[in-house]
Amino acid sequence: MTPWILLVLKQWSVHGYVIMQQLNRMGFPEVDHPTLYRELRRLEREGHVSSEWQTDGSGPAKRVYSITEAGEELLKGWSEVVSGYQRMIDGFFDLYSQFFAFPADAAHSGEEDYPVDGDDSAKG
Repeated sequence: MTPWILLVLKQWSVHGYVIMQQLNRMGFPEVDHPTLYRELRRLEREGHVSSEWQTDGSGPAKRVYSITEAGEELLKGWSEVVSGYQRMIDGFFDLYSQFFAFPADAAHSGEEDYPVDGDDSAKG
């Protein structure tokens, strides 16, 4: 879940609810609030994420999270790891398609963008 959180925060400075929405869209429908906030606190303790209270606007104050330079470096490292997984998965489907006439491109179908709905704090 860490690389996906960092990727969301690379694009936007947002509060936890929006991060949760984005994780759901990226394939993490089972992530609950306590798990997400535990991970955000860990990332903040390690210096990969920073947060501040947003008190402007209506409603209660919200903690807004942002990626730090150290978080960006960690994200770059994760991109290499995920890229390696992608190569392994592609190799699996290439081989699988040889035996079962399963098109390798089907493993990549359904890709989509992940915009933030109704978020005013998005980075430009």
